[in-house]
Amino acid sequence: MGKRSRQRADATDPSADAGATATPSAVATDAPPPSTDPTSPGPAGPPGSVAAPPPADEREPGPHGIPPDPMYADQLVDDVARLNVLYHFYRDAAMLARPPLAEDWYATRERPRIAEVEALFGSWEDLHVAAGIEDSAVVALGRAEQARAEAWEEREREQRRRQQGLERDAQRMPELRRQLDRAKQAREEADGALRDARADAALARAEADRAGSEAERQRDRAARADRAAVDAAAGPGGAGDEQPPEWLAEYERLAAEVETLHADRDGLAAQLDGAQRAVEIERDKVQGLARALSDTDVGDGEADPGPGSAEAMTPRTVRAAVEIAARECRALSFAPRARSSADDCPFRRPADILEALRRLDKLAEGYRQPGGLGRSLPQAAADLGLSWRSDVSELARSRNPDLYSFTVQSRRLALGPHLAIGSGSGAQFVARIYFALHEGDDDLPRGIYVGHVGRHLPDTTT
Repeated sequence: MGKRSRQRADATDPSADAGATATPSAVATDAPPPSTDPTSPGPAGPPGSVAAPPPADEREPGPHGIPPDPMYADQLVDDVARLNVLYHFYRDAAMLARPPLAEDWYATRERPRIAEVEALFGSWEDLHVAAGIEDSAVVALGRAEQARAEAWEEREREQRRRQQGLERDAQRMPELRRQLDRAKQAREEADGALRDARADAALARAEADRAGSEAERQRDRAARADRAAVDAAAGPGGAGDEQPPEWLAEYERLAAEVETLHADRDGLAAQLDGAQRAVEIERDKVQGLARALSDTDVGDGEADPGPGSAEAMTPRTVRAAVEIAARECRALSFAPRARSSADDCPFRRPADILEALRRLDKLAEGYRQPGGLGRSLPQAAADLGLSWRSDVSELARSRNPDLYSFTVQSRRLALGPHLAIGSGSGAQFVARIYFALHEGDDDLPRGIYVGHVGRHLPDTTT
């Protein structure tokens, strides 16, 4: 029962109590029903007056035998009002996909005000309980939809962050390319300076050798002149205190020239070492910029290193250089020993080995053709910028037969031709690529087979 129904019931209590105190004898059960004709005389009024309504207990009974009561009519009004509130409440829940809040409620001609809603249900929370909306499928659907919306917003935020990262990388690309071009130019200049320094050092060594040979000849001449002078002084009629001819001044001049040439040679050697260090520094810069540029080009995805990737451009180990070349090279064949020997090589510039293998692959493409290269292998290698060595000595091969042979597809091949990489002394600065030139037969096709990549194998010079 609502608040308004209870108030109406309280207002009608005195008459109900008065009716309850009436004795049964006071009710005229045998009296005829009053006439509804307005012209007929009433039981107590004058002719022509309207008859008063009968008491509540004397009204016609309803369809169920219960007399109508105003209190039940008020209760019906409250129930209809509650149903109206629940209808709009459910409608808002379906539109919002969630239980509506008090601030979501708005009054219209068909919808009561929030105060009337609270008067009907007691409070907004009691309305939620009466509606039973918390466990409904609409709320579950709304919560699932809200979760999907939040996930979609998170994906959009992640997409925006990724787009911003790509834009930043795109802004960095021109500067990285400029830095790479400057570093390449500096490396080319350093390579040119290194070549000039090597040429000057070679000239200085040749001049020093020539001067040394001349000094040796002069020393021999001086020694012969000294012996002749001694013999002449000891012979008959000789003057023991006479000096030999003017060979001493010439000897001193040549000795001073030799010393000067040796000093020049040492200075050029120091310049050569400095140029080599400068080339190493510039090469490291270029490799770092190449890695940064490749990381920007590739992005977040993981992929196998290809010819344009950072690993392909700057392998960090000799084994990595061999693996990259084995994937890239189409005509060059690699034996298992080529990989195992690369593991033991501490050469500091694996990128040089990779570049040499790529050029050797071009040479192998022409070699495996039936007509050949059309010119000698040393000449073709020189055109490709390779330091070609045609073979090793038979003495070195006989002393180390296992080192100068390898197996390919159950065939034993001999190592001989090789490429020289690097300069100086030590495995960190010098490397070799040994291979076999196979003419081809029924078991093994014609081609170049790489059998050793790494350290310089022992020979008569080591």
